[in-house]
Amino acid sequence: MSDAQTKSTIAHELSHVAHDDLCDGDDAVEDRANREASHLLIPPMAYAKAELAYGPDIHKIAEEIGVTTHLAMTWRDTFKRRDLP
Repeated sequence: MSDAQTKSTIAHELSHVAHDDLCDGDDAVEDRANREASHLLIPPMAYAKAELAYGPDIHKIAEEIGVTTHLAMTWRDTFKRRDLP
């Protein structure tokens, strides 16, 4: 796995540990773990700077921040409007 994959996976799994999840494929549980991992790993200003540099190219944004594309998309879809003015 790449560093971004490793870091993203560890953050995701730590969310499961924090909630004592059974990890039985429950979509809501997986979504929560992804949201929490993305919030933990992606500071709002880092996302904003990457988006200014790369526009809507989520692959380049994720690479710049050092997370998986999936976590970058999760952050964008969940936190962007709430965290940034």
